[in-house]
Amino acid sequence: MRARLFLVLPCFLLGSALARAHDLDGKAVVRPLGLIQVEAWFETGEAAAQARVEVHRGDSLFLGGRMSKEGTFLFRYSDVQPLRIVVNAGAGHRTEIKVGPEELTRGGVATAMFYLSSSPLLTAPLLVPPLAEALPAAAPIVERAPKASMTGLMIGVTVLVMIAAGGMILARSRASGGRQPPVE
Repeated sequence: MRARLFLVLPCFLLGSALARAHDLDGKAVVRPLGLIQVEAWFETGEAAAQARVEVHRGDSLFLGGRMSKEGTFLFRYSDVQPLRIVVNAGAGHRTEIKVGPEELTRGGVATAMFYLSSSPLLTAPLLVPPLAEALPAAAPIVERAPKASMTGLMIGVTVLVMIAAGGMILARSRASGGRQPPVE
């Protein structure tokens, strides 16, 4: 009975670890020229390709679309209002990213600096951009290194301890010839 418990418990713990192994992370980067680049990736570092993206302003949906195969979504903003970006990769993998007015204001300052430092011939085509339209995919710019999970480490150590304990119980059982020791 004890040996079975030591075999079942690690499987249960390992199963719960695998269920959490694909946590979804995300980040929004405010770029010059009124652009926001949203990126989403799993805990393993793998891009959340084709995940559904919804951009909310207050209580209303501002824009929606899908991540690129690189796990990026690029869109334009015009008003300095807080944004709530929801990325849903299915199967319970969801993350929410908030972009505050201060971040959008910094992006506006960067845009102004760009316009002031550039030639009018270079910036003229950018003066009339579509405002609420998703743009083509952009290259990822956020560090997506896989995370070493403390939970994963603890589960790994627990599994090893359980295997060792199961082995000791099995060895003790074989040494006693299969007889159960008396209960005190």
